[in-house]
Parts: sequence; C-alpha cells; structure tokens
Amino acid sequence: MRRVLLLDGLEREDNGYSPWTTKRRLSVTSVWPTGSTTTATPTHLVRVVRRDDISGVRLSALSRSDGLSALLHQTVIPNERLAAREILATVVHTAKQVEAVRVEVGPDAYRHPDALASLETAIR
Repeated sequence: MRRVLLLDGLEREDNGYSPWTTKRRLSVTSVWPTGSTTTATPTHLVRVVRRDDISGVRLSALSRSDGLSALLHQTVIPNERLAAREILATVVHTAKQVEAVRVEVGPDAYRHPDALASLETAIR
C-alpha cells in the first residue's frame, strides 16, 4: 500500500496525455509488461466501516458467516436461475476461501502515521 512507483525516462508522446488534465496516461503493460492479468484469486475480504465514536483504526476478524454476508451485500443476484445459482456458488466458495477482516476507521485515522500498519500486517 505504501509503495511508490518511480518512472524515469518516459518521453512525452502526443497521445500519451489525458485530454482533461496534464497527467500522463500509461497502460500497466507499458511500464510492467508482465504486470497485467486476466484472472485473480481473492485472498482477503476487507469490510471498511466509518465510525465517529472511535479514534484511529481498529481491526477485527470476521467470521465466515459475516464474510459471506459482506460479500452478499456487494453482489447482484439476477432473476435468471442458472446465472443466480452460478453467482451464489462463486460467492459461497469465495467466502470460504478468504480471510475476512473488519476495519473500523475513526475520523482522525489518517493523523496516525501507523494507521494502516495493522491492516497491512493482516492482509499479508
């Protein structure tokens, strides 16, 4: 999360800049040829909750059922039965495989220099 990518030696190309800003547009493969992928396997589920009544960041493990609930709240289940069955099977399988954590973020969380340290440790 705290890595910085420094790109030296990039030359300006007329079509390399966004028409809306002065920022450079780059495809991942132009900088990191093997960095793009078409598939991935999730390893962690992070449920972020803002809380005004705490200070900093709190981290706690989610149970499998709470992880499943979090995934289901982010999933659209269509009316078509076959598609719904496949989607639900994927969601249930994913909930069983991932490590699920709840991150509670207080209003002053980003004032703490090590606010994300516990989260970084949890998802390694």
